[in-house]
Amino acid sequence: MVMEPVHGGMLAVLPEDCRQLLQDKNISPAGWALRFVMNLPGVSVTLSGMSETGQAEENTAAADSEHSLTRKELSRLERISEILHKKIAVPCTGCRYCCDNCPQGLDIPFLLSAYNDYRDEAAALGDKNLAVWRLFRLKALAKEKQPSACIGCGSCTEHCPQGLDIPSYMREMSAV
Repeated sequence: MVMEPVHGGMLAVLPEDCRQLLQDKNISPAGWALRFVMNLPGVSVTLSGMSETGQAEENTAAADSEHSLTRKELSRLERISEILHKKIAVPCTGCRYCCDNCPQGLDIPFLLSAYNDYRDEAAALGDKNLAVWRLFRLKALAKEKQPSACIGCGSCTEHCPQGLDIPSYMREMSAV
């Protein structure tokens, strides 16, 4: 089973360097993601969350396409994946499934967003110490809502569709 083929919407809005790699500009990034999943062996049903009629029409068009992905298209999608993996430290989709089960009541997607900003800045500057300012907004939170309040129970990871090791990210943020 493949969970979240468009990764909670993250793949629907690609950075420009990734968009340029898409061969057919008439197919949106979300359409490419769905076509990729439908192209996988053994996949017979693909479900996608949608919030507007245009998305439903686009998903239907992607499903109606009998065109299998070519090696060149698969290679381009693989390159996009490599670029995204370098840009996004934690691929949290903000689904919030982790929040209801957090005994500390942490706003985990907000904290992980700050962590992504920190890691992105550190990568751009080539120095984590110069990027630490990206985490300063967390100091405005009450002490019991900061990453250091995480008790490492792992309940969040159990409920995360991405299987993210959230406690390890909380530990790293606390250390910084």
